[in-house]
Amino acid sequence: LIAEGVSGADPRRGASPAPEVGMSLLDAEAKLRSSCGAAEYQEALQALHLIASNAIAHPEEAHFRSLRLLNDHLQNSVARHAGGVEVLMALGFVERERVEGDTSVLHYVMEEPPIDQIDAWARWFNGIKERRDALGTIMTAEGIRVLPTATRGGAHEAPAEPP
Repeated sequence: LIAEGVSGADPRRGASPAPEVGMSLLDAEAKLRSSCGAAEYQEALQALHLIASNAIAHPEEAHFRSLRLLNDHLQNSVARHAGGVEVLMALGFVERERVEGDTSVLHYVMEEPPIDQIDAWARWFNGIKERRDALGTIMTAEGIRVLPTATRGGAHEAPAEPP
């Protein structure tokens, strides 16, 4: 974790509170649920599930595994809510600092093991799928629709059925 502190103390976080590190997916989801209204909760879960689904659908494409914390959509749907970034981290993302021009910017990155380490890569990939599916199970129980994943042509694929 790059910077832990109070919401608003670090301009690189935008409206995002500094995350609590090491939370389980269920604890992070509960924190998210308690921090926002029903519509915001639905939007956040849909965005988080879609982020994980896109990383699974396109593991070879790094841009599906890297999120700029100050991205407007990420801020509005996920990061501004306590628990939102914690769910992202529980899905397998880690906070990294990058320099863009003269500015330090926070990103959340899902770091892929080298493909030649096939056992480590398979554990990593299967772990992402398990956590994404657990999030899908929560969504199904709440009556929240799973959004379709991105395809290379910019269209969308039908969502995977939850387990």
